[in-house]
Amino acid sequence: NPSEGSDDNTGDDNEDPEEQPEEEGVKIYVSPSGNDDNDGKTPETAKATLKKAYAVANAGETIIVANGEYESSSITFDKPGVTVKAAKDAKPVINATSYMNIYATTTFVGLTFDGLGSAEHGFAVKENTAKNLILQDCEVSNYLKNLVFVDGTHHVDSLIIDNCLLHHSGRVAVYVAASSLMDGETPIHGCDYFQLTNSTVYEINSTNYSAGAIDIRTNGNQQGM
Repeated sequence: NPSEGSDDNTGDDNEDPEEQPEEEGVKIYVSPSGNDDNDGKTPETAKATLKKAYAVANAGETIIVANGEYESSSITFDKPGVTVKAAKDAKPVINATSYMNIYATTTFVGLTFDGLGSAEHGFAVKENTAKNLILQDCEVSNYLKNLVFVDGTHHVDSLIIDNCLLHHSGRVAVYVAASSLMDGETPIHGCDYFQLTNSTVYEINSTNYSAGAIDIRTNGNQQGM
């Protein structure tokens, strides 16, 4: 009888989800109280900067960012499948003096990126081709030009933005350009797939851009909103 003994069930199925082990996989830790001479393999031996944490990460690994503020120059994300995410209950802020340079599939979760009104772009695919750029539960603000930028001579397969705040940009929040260069008879475009969900976009100075706050151009066609 399925009902018999149900009150005495102490199996794994009734464990509190909050007490479940963390997801598997290699993690690199970064904290304002860390030291870049550390190995970054535990919270107690955390790196101090995101740039140094990324330098020791391998493809497919996760960088856990502790609460606090970080100063960051440009970082080239060229290792496929790396995830950069806030530690549990943390709201870390990355004060960026330059853009995050995306070369390979990278996911950012739970982070705030502040351009301090001086950095050009927040995230940029402009020096190489990337597979996927994913922003989830992030805030990106205070950049001189675009918060997310894919130029017309490079390419990202998919650009996914979910549950994010995008605000205070000197141009547009998301700009995916299309190139006049031709591959056969088809214009080279910056993005195959774009998804913007559950996000808020505001205070975008797009007066000089007819497409508005979001400017997505695929196959030479402008799709603004």
